[in-house]
Amino acid sequence: MNGRLKITPAGFIVLGVFFPFFKNIVVSTSKSQFISVGCLIILSVLFFFRREFREFKLPNLGLMYLFVFLGVLVGSLYFESDSARTLSDSFRYAVFSYFIFLGYNFNKASDQDFFHLICGIAVLQVVFSLLVFFPPAHGLIDFFKGRLSTDSLSFHFYRFSGSLGYPTEFGCFLLLPVFYFISNNLFVRNLRYFSLFVFLCLGIILSVSRGALLALGIFVVGIFLSRLLRVLVSPKLNWRVALLYCLAGLFTLLTVVYSRSLSGTESLSFFGYLNSVVNGLDSSILHRFRELELSLLILMGELSVPTSIERVAPFGLEQLESFWGASLIRFGWLGVLIIVLINTSFVTKILQLSRRQRNSFSASVLVWFAMMYFFVAPFSEVIFRSKGSVIFGLILGVSLSCLREISFRKYFSEDPSRIPAPSQLA
Repeated sequence: MNGRLKITPAGFIVLGVFFPFFKNIVVSTSKSQFISVGCLIILSVLFFFRREFREFKLPNLGLMYLFVFLGVLVGSLYFESDSARTLSDSFRYAVFSYFIFLGYNFNKASDQDFFHLICGIAVLQVVFSLLVFFPPAHGLIDFFKGRLSTDSLSFHFYRFSGSLGYPTEFGCFLLLPVFYFISNNLFVRNLRYFSLFVFLCLGIILSVSRGALLALGIFVVGIFLSRLLRVLVSPKLNWRVALLYCLAGLFTLLTVVYSRSLSGTESLSFFGYLNSVVNGLDSSILHRFRELELSLLILMGELSVPTSIERVAPFGLEQLESFWGASLIRFGWLGVLIIVLINTSFVTKILQLSRRQRNSFSASVLVWFAMMYFFVAPFSEVIFRSKGSVIFGLILGVSLSCLREISFRKYFSEDPSRIPAPSQLA
């Protein structure tokens, strides 16, 4: 024993997920995020850099986020952001790249070990969320919640969010294992996987996260269409999968029909909140569409990008809820470039995966990022909000490390003579 404290990226993900958000102490969401992420950065330095130095590498996606960081930093200076706004807008990308670097270089987990870890964390998040139904536990839960038990709208507190701060972050986090269950048919492999799948889907529903439900619906439709095309080409058919997809389609149809019957619902309730996706009953939906409207007006030249003090609350909006809104309203066409660059980078990486890599959990993580940026980012911020800069940065770094390992194993399995001697590995 050399007395040094060692921890892997996988272990640090657990620490990041269950690290308190402290909203009930500092009140401000921005300050809560700054404190939580700041503490985790300090801890990461203590944990990861008490190691022997070796050659490190930053993957291309990490370099891409650094490039975006420099672009946003220059844009913030050009549009005269104050120091706090500049820090918020730009350094989140640098922090994200930093945790990609840590996850990529220090990872020790295999792809399957990583899947089991994320799935286990997701299950614990749902279990932790159940504490909202036990009033004596509300004081504890408030350390981790962005919507406190003292919120004037108690419905928001009861929405499942685990220890991740907000329901959207929670629901989208659960999608990480759920996407893998669906894409590899694990949910019909055995009763254990099926039970986990149902349990996690129940957690997503109880989060009432419209972003997570939207991403899940689009993913299921995409998988369904791709497999339908495959069935039309091939006579082979997995009837269990086909039956479950038919039931899912029937459930979706019944949900749509039932939601229409709730078109007059005005109370803030579970079904009323979900129904607001199509009926515009909730002010948060209108807020997000207002962001998109302002973004379009800026790109059309009818409005100017806010400068100086106006960047704090642009066009009277106290806060920008979506990634697209924050990028386009604050940076105009530079924001378009950022969105296109990030989306293109993930799509390119996915298309470059080998056949062996595509069936891995880490590949589904890349698909998750693409889904978040394409379909959730126009309406919500997931990856950088709360503790996301730490958690999802590490998850991406570990995933890229696992994909590298899979490619490495394939390289040597094709030609055993390439396996290096023990002296070369030392």
